[in-house]
Amino acid sequence: MRSCQRKNNRCPDFNYDSDGCYFVTICVKNRFKIFGEIDNNQIYLTDFRIIANELWNEIPNHYPNIKLDEYIVMPDHIHGI
Repeated sequence: MRSCQRKNNRCPDFNYDSDGCYFVTICVKNRFKIFGEIDNNQIYLTDFRIIANELWNEIPNHYPNIKLDEYIVMPDHIHGI
């Protein structure tokens, strides 16, 4: 099994505990398209997309200081603010 080496894209001098808007991307392991497929510019979603939607909206229940804004579920990842 190969280990996954991630590039650290955090700014070394930035305080991530500070208030502000953060753009978050969550990728599926091995970029499997578990949330859906795109065909002829149309996305066809799976039940996993429903689960991702529910879990995204649960985040403030676990972290009360978090306020969610826009997000989108793509076939193999999620973008959110």
